[in-house]
Amino acid sequence: MILCILLTDAYAGKHKFQQGEKIILWANKVGPFESPTETYQYFDLPFCQPKTKDNKPLTLGEVVDGNRIVATQYDIAFRQDTSVTTLCKRQLSSDDLAAFRKAVSKNYYFQFLFDDLPAWGYVGKVVSDESSSKSKLLLFTHFQFELAYNDDRVIEINVSTDPAKVADISEGSKDATIEFSYSVVWKESKVKFAK
Repeated sequence: MILCILLTDAYAGKHKFQQGEKIILWANKVGPFESPTETYQYFDLPFCQPKTKDNKPLTLGEVVDGNRIVATQYDIAFRQDTSVTTLCKRQLSSDDLAAFRKAVSKNYYFQFLFDDLPAWGYVGKVVSDESSSKSKLLLFTHFQFELAYNDDRVIEINVSTDPAKVADISEGSKDATIEFSYSVVWKESKVKFAK
């Protein structure tokens, strides 16, 4: 038990960074917004998969809460903006598309952690198609990370999507190649880390 606590403390991070220092963006769980107790690991969905799954050691409380924290491959450096960058291009099979369709139609959210700060977003959205009685299922393919800092500490993280960068994964699509991308913007904040 003591070994587990020591690993967790060492892995928790120092919360102070030099400009340009890499910071891990962790992916936690995904699940339907309407049923927050039903959660799955982020990479159960066919997002850009890391070559190796680096799991963050969890406390007992995190395990009981259903957390499944895994390092992502987003390349984010402290106080360095990143213009639109391709994370990966994925050839999605019919099974992959079915998994994303289920996630979008059930209003799945995801949770990221950045320097222990949580951020939430949606996998996609359902929109009505005016030309037919069916709805379209749109998968978000671009995340914009807006990060705030004060001196050498991360203060805030927000994740938004670009409405112009979506993939139509409605029924009828068989296989699709989808490019996932991201961008990073840092801004200075007057908020103190302790608050």
